[in-house]
Amino acid sequence: MILVIIIVVRGRAMLQRTLESGWGVLLPASLVAALALGDLTFAQWRVVVVLGLLATAGMLYHKRLRHYVLLPSCIAFASAMMLAIMKIAP
Repeated sequence: MILVIIIVVRGRAMLQRTLESGWGVLLPASLVAALALGDLTFAQWRVVVVLGLLATAGMLYHKRLRHYVLLPSCIAFASAMMLAIMKIAP
């Protein structure tokens, strides 16, 4: 209910921002899917997760890159999901 009120009060600008965040998930997820086709090892996936987390921390403190922080954090999340799948399904 509160979200509906915020969207009505702020107008279309709020709806456009939610659409932008969709690209922040689709682009990194497609990158991780492409990496999955590359047959990376468990250790290489861990490096991808660490790089994504470090990039997220670095982007949080950068004035202009702060707006794109969803990109590396989604890469780290999707890579961690790949690690979990690799650990469960031998």
